[in-house]
Amino acid sequence: MRPSVWKSNLEQFRDEVTSTKPVPASVCVSAVCATFALGLLIKVLEITTNKKGFTGDLGKVQALLGAARNTSARVARYADEDVTAFDSYLNTVRSPKSNDQERNDRKRAMALALDKVIQVPFDAARVVASGIDLCAAATGVVPRSLIAEVGAAAVLLAGAVQGLIVSAQFNLRQLGEDPLGREEITAQLQELDRKVLQQEDSIRQQVASLMAGKDG
Repeated sequence: MRPSVWKSNLEQFRDEVTSTKPVPASVCVSAVCATFALGLLIKVLEITTNKKGFTGDLGKVQALLGAARNTSARVARYADEDVTAFDSYLNTVRSPKSNDQERNDRKRAMALALDKVIQVPFDAARVVASGIDLCAAATGVVPRSLIAEVGAAAVLLAGAVQGLIVSAQFNLRQLGEDPLGREEITAQLQELDRKVLQQEDSIRQQVASLMAGKDG
């Protein structure tokens, strides 16, 4: 069994990504980037809860902090899930097909493995997108001195979502059958992409407006 990507250091992970091995690739990298973005948000919320003289809604900040930690943990799992799913798909592609029984078994196994390869980035994209919701909420409660980090986290998360969407769309194109299912997932991905871009733009405008004001 392949070791978790989280057991490697940054240099090792970078080298794995730049190698000619099929994984880790775009989905895993997007998920890892998303956890770093959520880490920025967690940092900001942690600092806010400990900021001397903070007069904002501490309960809301703590709730956002708990949600950000939970979201980060969920996203981290998708990095490993994608590697496992793609390894499984490659194994089915390499499975024997010398007779009708083997070909039928291989076809069924490939369909199941491909479903997983599509589902992982699709699910991950939705979870990462929920992190942008947390950034939007954080803009209204953290001090202005920390607002740039919130904006950066939102931008990085939006990029991760788009990376996951591109990967899901590509994998979806490999689905030769079930065109109705493909159309439904494609529509959901397009709607998610539209929502994320709109929300990112809104957060950037809020952050720019807050940065233009007095520090708090």
